[in-house]
Order: sequence, then C-alpha cells, then structure tokens
Amino acid sequence: MQVQKYHTVRIVLNLAHIISACLWMGAVVCIGFMLYLNYDSTSTEELLAFNLGIKVLDNYMVGPSVIVCFVSGLLLCMSANLRLFGCRWVMTKWVGTWVASLFGALWLSPWLHRLEKICLQQHFTVFATPLYYRIYWLDCLNIFVQIGLLVYLLLMSIEKPCEGHKNCINCRERFGYAKEAPPYPVRQ
Repeated sequence: MQVQKYHTVRIVLNLAHIISACLWMGAVVCIGFMLYLNYDSTSTEELLAFNLGIKVLDNYMVGPSVIVCFVSGLLLCMSANLRLFGCRWVMTKWVGTWVASLFGALWLSPWLHRLEKICLQQHFTVFATPLYYRIYWLDCLNIFVQIGLLVYLLLMSIEKPCEGHKNCINCRERFGYAKEAPPYPVRQ
C-alpha cells in the first residue's frame, strides 16, 4: 500500500501532526505559566495544587502528544517521499524533535515531579526549604529551554529552509531544480 496515493490519508496525517504539535507546545507553555503562579502561592495546599496540575499536564498531555507527533511526522515523511536524512530541514527537524523530547523526558520531567514530591513530604515547611526553590529555578530555566526548542521546530516547519537550495538532492527532485554547472572548470 502506497500512502502517497491517498490524499485523504495525507490530510489526516497532517492534521494529526499539527494538532499534536500544538498540544505539545501548549502544554509546555501552560506548565511554564503554572510554574510562574507556583512562585506566588501563599499556602501549601495551593502549591500542591499547582504541582499536581503540572504533573497531570506533563503525564497526560505532553507524553501522548509527543508520541503522536513522532508517528505522524514519520508517516508524513513517508507519504511525501521525503527521506529522513536526505533533506537538510527534515533531518534538522527530526534531530531537533528527538532532542526536545529526550530533554523533556529525561531532564525536565523528573525535576517537575520532584517539586511535587518535596511539597508532599515537607507539607508545612516547604516554604523554608532552599532545595525546593533551587529546583524551582532550575525548572524555570529548563522550561524556557524547552519552549525555545519547540519554537525553533515550529519555525522550521513553517519556513522549510532547504526549499530554495539547489544543493539538496531531494529538493532538486521535488522542486524541479536543474543541476547547474559548477562556477569553476572541472578537470577530468
């Protein structure tokens, strides 16, 4: 079965990719906003509620949207006959998506969950704990890095910077560029 013959399948894949990328970016921005509100909380119950909200967003919005984004992106590459490492912007986006998801899963998420654990363990003394605020500021820095990575990937999808370059074999075939003669004489 060739996916490129079915236009409806490609539209559904595109829609799934766009929606999952929006959910991923929106959930990360919401986590950042909840971290901002976390700093101004006045009671431990309010602090625990923000931390639980961050945990729920991370577990039930970010994780599934990353998986759908990966799968739909891979299927879109197959349906558009793009090679994963044949075109510069596709390769950059693929590697950037892996970096953003691994950064979130292996570095950002454990620190976010650690905030909630500290809040649960030290219920009344959490505001006097310097470890909590150290982890909080580390999470704020990490969330900005994650948002930066996702904005870069979004701009990469919009611009497709390899589209006008004649040096990419895949773009020459896709956009019909003729291979130009080199500007210098070639010795044979």
